Amino acid sequence: MTSIISDEELSALLDGVGESEEFRPLTLYALDEASFRAVSAHSLPHGVVLLCADPQLDWQWMHWFGSTQFALYDPAQHVGRLYMTALAQAPGVLSIDEPWLESLEQAMARWSQWLAGQQILLLEDHPFQGEQIAQQIRSTGASCVLVQDGQQWALELARQPFDWLICDLALAEDDAIHLLGQSGTQTPVILLSGHDQVLIDGAARLLGEKGIPVVGAFTKPLDLARLLPILLQAYGGRPRLPTNRFRLRHIRSWEGLTLGTLGRLSDLPLASDPAWLLLGSLGMNWEALRQRLEVGGGAAERLTLLIRPQDDLLQHQEHFSLALQARLAGAELALLIDRPEYLSFELLERLPLSALLLGRRLLPMLEQEGWLESFLQRARDKELRLYLDDPYALLDSVWWEGRGFHGRW
Repeated sequence: MTSIISDEELSALLDGVGESEEFRPLTLYALDEASFRAVSAHSLPHGVVLLCADPQLDWQWMHWFGSTQFALYDPAQHVGRLYMTALAQAPGVLSIDEPWLESLEQAMARWSQWLAGQQILLLEDHPFQGEQIAQQIRSTGASCVLVQDGQQWALELARQPFDWLICDLALAEDDAIHLLGQSGTQTPVILLSGHDQVLIDGAARLLGEKGIPVVGAFTKPLDLARLLPILLQAYGGRPRLPTNRFRLRHIRSWEGLTLGTLGRLSDLPLASDPAWLLLGSLGMNWEALRQRLEVGGGAAERLTLLIRPQDDLLQHQEHFSLALQARLAGAELALLIDRPEYLSFELLERLPLSALLLGRRLLPMLEQEGWLESFLQRARDKELRLYLDDPYALLDSVWWEGRGFHGRW
């Protein structure tokens, strides 16, 4: 199989830059091309994300799958592999020859049922904010009791057990740190604050030193995409599959020629294939990047900086300066569009781009006339090289080449 990085790992390359993804409690790993095709032919239940992975002998097959993580495989693709017995026996590892879609629907139902049984106590002294946060929590299916001061908090804790405690850090009448520290609670605690993240992280560390199990510390407003993963860990855990930090996404021509390697600066062998670096993950100016290239045996002429509209390049002077200085030194600039709502004619017109990478979310739109086709035509007019998200080489290269695309990534 082709060595790729998943959507999850690609997002991780940004080091937190960009918007948060919609929370999806279940992950389905396609372990071969046949299973990937099978999933692509169906509509997955809402809440399931599809990733791709290469199965390895040392995976803990009996422990990693079955609750929130599932794997799908075609038995014919793995005949003779040493891990084949584990594939057939591990819970949550599904064959395309069985009703795998039904298994995913049942797993989603179990998660929803568990979530509906969770009891959450929320301490927020601002009535409007408190009710707003409580409604957000209840929208997930969980139960939420809202209190506005330390006295009510203590009464509710004495009245019934709770699975989670969510507490505003900045209370008008009470000291939240003192309140929690004095309680000695062992119920998982999630802190909220209108202050910056540095302050709330410090409060979490302080409470942790007092033995209070703080499992989350978030700035307001409450983001369910941050809260729900914490609950998911308690539900069934979400151990990540081991990923080779040198497993990189390659940009290839239709003939299979490697034109570049996309990844982190620290992971790329700069002296070999041309490097494609996500601009939003660099966190340095051009001079620092140039020195890193020299130490690694690379050259600006073999570098492409990959820009996403979510990087807000035109509003961040340091990023904009880095891009232009790199271009003047001989590097190329490329644009990655991974969501249809981020088509940016402004970046297309204002930046000296050499290439355009399209994410898989846009592939269904390529069959339609409209905004995307106008965008692509303008890119062709500017003589940009166009690459499609196709790590498994599933697309018809002759057909897409005839439509003006130069390769896959």
